Amino acid sequence: MTLADLLAAMTEQFKLTQERIQAVNTSITEKIDSVKTELNDKLCAASRDIANFKEECAVKLAVNDGAIRTLNERVDEVSQEIGALENRNELIVSGVPYLPTENLADYFKAMWDKVGLNETPLPTSVGIQQRQSAFLPVDALHQHHLACLIVVRAMN
Repeated sequence: MTLADLLAAMTEQFKLTQERIQAVNTSITEKIDSVKTELNDKLCAASRDIANFKEECAVKLAVNDGAIRTLNERVDEVSQEIGALENRNELIVSGVPYLPTENLADYFKAMWDKVGLNETPLPTSVGIQQRQSAFLPVDALHQHHLACLIVVRAMN
């Protein structure tokens, strides 16, 4: 084999190797492009899903916000109604002078009878708070006159 034949064989081998490298390069480039396209499609689909989800959440949030506002208003109304019902069954008598030796329960019973409630059973809850009266004269305070606040709440 001559040098020219050897050079021709080597040149042919280089061409074949170059063609193979180019074919592999093209194949790799096509696969990379295919993966890019697939990832891009998946990313677009995920972005659409997220946008749809955000839209649904915004709608549901608006609906829930309205429902919560309505519920809060109703709770406020019910609280006011409960307060009105509690106060409806409450009688407060304040500034009643008495001596420490007096039996306030008897005093209250007499008052209950006097206002015409003697046929009604006595309430189940009577709170009596004793205070020194700021409205009584100084000499009365020295004689241990006190004022009481009687709160009657009928328990149903």
